[in-house]
Amino acid sequence: MRYRTDTSLSAPRRTARVTEAGGYQVPAGAPALDNIHAIHHDEHFWEMPGQFLPERFLPGADGARAIPATEAFMPFGTRGDTDGRDLVQAATWLYGAQLLGRLRFETVSEEPLSEAEVSGTGNFPRPFQVMPVRRR
Repeated sequence: MRYRTDTSLSAPRRTARVTEAGGYQVPAGAPALDNIHAIHHDEHFWEMPGQFLPERFLPGADGARAIPATEAFMPFGTRGDTDGRDLVQAATWLYGAQLLGRLRFETVSEEPLSEAEVSGTGNFPRPFQVMPVRRR
């Protein structure tokens, strides 16, 4: 959700108060969009942002929460905690784990899958075909 951001920009919002951004004075109530992709790949917030390092989200030996304590992690397009975010993340993880526990996905073609993306209103993998096969 950080390395491959689904959508580059957040939903439109309005600024809550007068603020400064990039040296410009932004009035309260001005329309605003967060560039989620840029934030998720900013070296000020992430060490080696261009690398896929899932271990950065694993809990530490002390059992501390896995997700970094930073407002720079915006998987659902808003900063900070949102209602239901933890529930959605847990449900997504459990659904994916159940699928992978029951099925394996084999490529139809002999060619390796491309990591290239199709960009538009969101970022998507290039079309590919896989065949689900029940695990025994």
